[in-house]
Amino acid sequence: MTYSDFANNYGGRLLHEYNDSYHQLLTTLYPGKTFLIWKFENVPNGFWESVSNQRRYMEWLGKELGYTKEEDWYKVQRKHFLENHGKTLLNRKSNSPYQILTTVFPDYRFLPWKFDRTPGVGSASSLETDEELRKDLQSYIANALSIQLKTKKLNEKQFEEKKMKKEEKKEKEEKETEEWKRVTLGQLRAIGLGSLVQSYGGLSSFIEKLLR
Repeated sequence: MTYSDFANNYGGRLLHEYNDSYHQLLTTLYPGKTFLIWKFENVPNGFWESVSNQRRYMEWLGKELGYTKEEDWYKVQRKHFLENHGKTLLNRKSNSPYQILTTVFPDYRFLPWKFDRTPGVGSASSLETDEELRKDLQSYIANALSIQLKTKKLNEKQFEEKKMKKEEKKEKEEKETEEWKRVTLGQLRAIGLGSLVQSYGGLSSFIEKLLR
């Protein structure tokens, strides 16, 4: 339904009484009916600016795609928005489903590299600037490959408890770094990170940025 449908069928004056908004007209005439506003050819001004409206759309889209749990969202692609009345929302979020999801579902931490097309990771120096992303990625790889994590907080606690000397601390850090450097491209491909590694210029560059 569009404005021209009213104008071409003698309903222009009626529509004008509702501020030229057929959405307002319909919700007034049918108060018990829930309209999926995003299915209209034109949505009200400011509709997509509301996070609440974005969430309503995403909840609907999830049902349309048969998603039943948060992890299912890792399968979503841009085409799902384009095919289901979500083009405007996608454009507002830089064509990134990841940005949409982190906005409307802030209580769930999505791991960007698990999406079919890693959004916003690798295209810029995000591993160099985003410490939280770097730690999440370290944990993900370490758990998948059984690598001991090299985190400052944990090491300092261990060093204090065991009263390690400065030389022993340095030796331990070097061993942990060597363990990370033994990771192969094949191993990272096996856990779905092949494209991400390549986006950072290859294995050596990726590991270097990951451990900085």
